[in-house]
Amino acid sequence: MTPFATITVIGKDKTGVVARVTSYLFERKANIEALEEQVTRGQFSMTIQASWRPHQLNADA
Repeated sequence: MTPFATITVIGKDKTGVVARVTSYLFERKANIEALEEQVTRGQFSMTIQASWRPHQLNADA
């Protein structure tokens, strides 16, 4: 079974939020399985499901 995490980001809508979060995951060799984002009245929300190969996951981090 592939380890995965569900990551939720909520806050004021700002330029570059999606880029920063996805870059962070890319640097840690994550695979983005699903991504949903929404902006409502200036409030941003995003949910990502990301997976890693078992040998790439550091459970202590």
